[in-house]
Amino acid sequence: MVPGGGTRTLFKYKNKNRKMEILKMSSKGQIVIPQQMRVDLKIDEGSMIAIEKVNDMVMLKKVDLDLVGQFKKSLEDLKAGKVRRVA
Repeated sequence: MVPGGGTRTLFKYKNKNRKMEILKMSSKGQIVIPQQMRVDLKIDEGSMIAIEKVNDMVMLKKVDLDLVGQFKKSLEDLKAGKVRRVA
């Protein structure tokens, strides 16, 4: 974090479908998702974010809670025999 609460962007890259910024991590292991990326992805305070380690990368993904809820309900229905498995 930079004094005043901002972040320090060390590098930016952008093409048609990709945006990348290299940021400095705080002593507490925190990073700040750049504002324009949060706006583009509709990530607000309280949004759920999944984090995944893939080889030497860390990937973040916005989680759609409605979709997660629907999936859980479908699994419960399947386990309760309310839905017949087709595949």
